[in-house]
Amino acid sequence: MFCTFKPNLVCLTALLMLSVSVGPSVAKSLTAYRAIYDLSLGKGSSQSGFASLSGRLVYEINGSDCEGYAVTQRTVMRGEMQEGPALFEDLQSVSFEDVVEGSFQYISRSMVDDKIESEVRGIALHGSKVTTLSRSEPSVLEKELPKDVLFPSQFLKR
Repeated sequence: MFCTFKPNLVCLTALLMLSVSVGPSVAKSLTAYRAIYDLSLGKGSSQSGFASLSGRLVYEINGSDCEGYAVTQRTVMRGEMQEGPALFEDLQSVSFEDVVEGSFQYISRSMVDDKIESEVRGIALHGSKVTTLSRSEPSVLEKELPKDVLFPSQFLKR
């Protein structure tokens, strides 16, 4: 494998805990956004084992405070090896944040050569005393976080 992405609870908790302080709120809305980046390996060393590496990253955010925010990110990479077969990696992440209900759902998947290597799926819910993070895949896990954890749109609007 040339690039392995294994989402885990630490990464997802870090995403949710971008900040734990809630300041005065100013009514802001996020603007829909889509970015596409072409990726390629610059000058590599012969020790890397790669003859070439290229791909594309697509990032998109849509929604509003009333509808909720959907974020999708996909990175597809193809690596030609100096020796051996080419490798193909597809990293996908989808999340939905319901601002009104105070929930954040996510799915992250890593595929190598069209086979699923890993998948993480879960939901975080703001409660009156804590924020509960529940993961259903790859194994069931529940964790309590501070109640003032910011979800991504809350953090971006600060």
